Amino acid sequence: MRLAHLHDRMDGVEQALVFVAAAMVCSALALPIWHVHLWAPQYPEGMDLNIFARTITGSLQNINILNHYIGMKPVSAKSFPEFHWMTPALGALAGVIFVSGLTRRREAMLVAWAALYGFCAYMLWDLYHWMYDWGHQLASNAPITVAPFTPPALGWEHIANFYVMSFPSWGGLGVVLATGVGAFTVWHAIRS
Repeated sequence: MRLAHLHDRMDGVEQALVFVAAAMVCSALALPIWHVHLWAPQYPEGMDLNIFARTITGSLQNINILNHYIGMKPVSAKSFPEFHWMTPALGALAGVIFVSGLTRRREAMLVAWAALYGFCAYMLWDLYHWMYDWGHQLASNAPITVAPFTPPALGWEHIANFYVMSFPSWGGLGVVLATGVGAFTVWHAIRS
């Protein structure tokens, strides 16, 4: 490996990919970032939550009615402080990536990728934390008693008579693809 190449200027391919990655992160500002789908025999059409950078949409009313019966806190955009800073954070992250492309310095590119990977790791941890909290902070006076559980932050889980799936949506996939672009550009820089 030639790590010394990481101190050189980006070539045209790397610079173009950095700009593409910045656009991919920007997609999370407009498109849903995460999707949660619940299905049960009594809900054959399923229920969905779409998490955007600023809000949650979908079957909130029906999900909150079901959550009430087992003592879960209601899901609402007001419950999440992340919605106050997510849009500026994504914008800043896209900006850092874009500026690293303008500088054409590989060191700046590495800083941008480190910020992107750190942001993604934090957001996955944060989502897991919320899922754990919802499933473990159940009201003791709920009409139906269930054992504490953790809905999936990523993947699927069978909980009571529900199947719950949680996965990145279009904006989230843009961010995930940007991390792949980051890994590829670093590999490309080392190999050049």
